[in-house]
Parts: sequence; C-alpha cells; structure tokens
Amino acid sequence: MLPVAITTGVLVTGALVTSWLVTSPRSVAPAQAAPEPFVLAAGPAPASKSEAIAPLAPAKAPQAAPLPSAALKSPGAYPQNVANRPVPRIGAKPWLISEEWKAHHERHLRALGRATAKVIFLGDSITEGWGVAPAYREQFGKYSPLNFGIANDTTQNVLWRIEHGALDGTNPRAVVLMVGINNLAGGFSPEQTADGVRAVVASIRAHAPSAQVLLLGVLPARQDSANPLRQSIKDANQLLQGLAQPGKVEVRDVGELLLEPDGSIAKATMRDFVHPTAEGFSRLSQATAPFLDAVMDEPIQ
Repeated sequence: MLPVAITTGVLVTGALVTSWLVTSPRSVAPAQAAPEPFVLAAGPAPASKSEAIAPLAPAKAPQAAPLPSAALKSPGAYPQNVANRPVPRIGAKPWLISEEWKAHHERHLRALGRATAKVIFLGDSITEGWGVAPAYREQFGKYSPLNFGIANDTTQNVLWRIEHGALDGTNPRAVVLMVGINNLAGGFSPEQTADGVRAVVASIRAHAPSAQVLLLGVLPARQDSANPLRQSIKDANQLLQGLAQPGKVEVRDVGELLLEPDGSIAKATMRDFVHPTAEGFSRLSQATAPFLDAVMDEPIQ
C-alpha cells in the first residue's frame, strides 16, 4: 500500500510554510465500529479465536445482559371479550384508555349536586340523550337528577365507571339503569349481555346500598321486526327479568311503547331506529315516572 501524504500549513509573517508528514496507514487510528444491535432473543455470541489474538482489531464494546422477561412484555391489553368485568373504553392502543371518554367520566365526577341528587341515570347514548329531552326535565326535574350516560358505552364500560368513582359521594333514592344494546350490536350473546347487566346492578347495590334500582330492558332496535338483533334483545330482556329483587331491584321492559302495531319502529319515535326522539323519550319518561314517584314517597330507611 502506498504512503499517505498529509499536508499541514502554517502562516508565518505573510509566507506559507508547508511541511510534509508521511505516515503509514497503520498510524491512523481505525474508525470505531458501529455498535451492534441489541438482540432480545439471545445473548452475545462468543468471540472466535482469531478475534481474540488479532493485534490491531478494535475492542468490542461489552453487550448488556438480556433484559428480564418481565421487561420484555408489552403493557397488558384490556380484554375485549368480557361483559361482566370493568373495562374502560379503549384508546389508540389496546392498553390505553380513551382520553375523550375518560374526560367525560371525570366531568361526571365533578358534577354539581352529586351529594343532593335523588335520582341518578346510568347508561349509554340513549340515557345521555334522555338527559336533554324536554320530558326528562318535566318528569324528573323535581328530583335534581344526575345523568351519567355516555355514548357507545357497554356494560363493562359502565361497570368500570362505577368502580372508578361514578357513584362515590352520592346518596340517591333511586338509580335508573339502561344498558346492553351496544353489547348485543357488538356481537355479545344475550347471555353474556345479561350477565354484564347483572354485574352492573351488583356494583350499583354495593356503591349505593340505600338506592332502589330501576332496571329498564334494552330498547328495541332496527326498523324491521324480523331483524336478528330484535330477537337477541328479546332474549336478553327475558334473562334480565331474573335480576328482580323486591324492594331493591325493579325490572321493567318498556320497549313495546316505542313500537308500531306491526312491530316496526317509526322515525317519529326513534329517529335512527335506535335512539328515541322527543316523542319517544316522552313515552319512556311517562313509563318511568310512576316508579320514581313511588320510591320518593316511601319513608327513608
């Protein structure tokens, strides 16, 4: 190999003095090798004999010991196939909670009148929409109600909210629960959905033991009475009847009030064949009010 010439220049009293330094390639320090990628599956391979005695080979940086198995696991994803255990609304990753949904829940935790509300409504978008219907204020305004409905909630989402403070610090005389349509529409069986509702009722009883629970059946959905979802709703509501407990849990299936004589649904009562209109909520409120009035007339235990 030919020698390598390196030129250095120094400026002295206006004149450039140039010196030539000649070095062999070995006098130039070899470039540092790029660090090898860290492989989780196996430890570093042992050095070969030739690598151990090569006089000018750059020393390899020691590799870190493999991480403990616990450190290699990704965060646990929330279960997607359970209806009877508390599960939050999933965010961008299966182990993250939806920030928007969590913020909605936290607004409920800060709601005014938590300590004085005599009635609390729990559920999904149907319950949430009920809270802004004229009939809601007309029929229930005297009870300073709180509405804790959140759109798209399933039984497991409502259960998570209760387990994370939804009823803490409250003392209602009654809790109105309507939930389950998103489970059934999302592929859960009537049995799974009813078991999820059972878990929610049990959690309400644990967190608000002095309140009577009014459990409303899942409302009918889809315009045509022959739609398969209709039968799933009927089957689930039949199972919900078994959750009744005299003086503690009242179960009422009021869905027939929203149906036409032929079993179909009209847009006048359910705008998208799922969510009631003002007329639909009026019928729902009129069916619910007598039970709540009776509860309020009872002496406080």
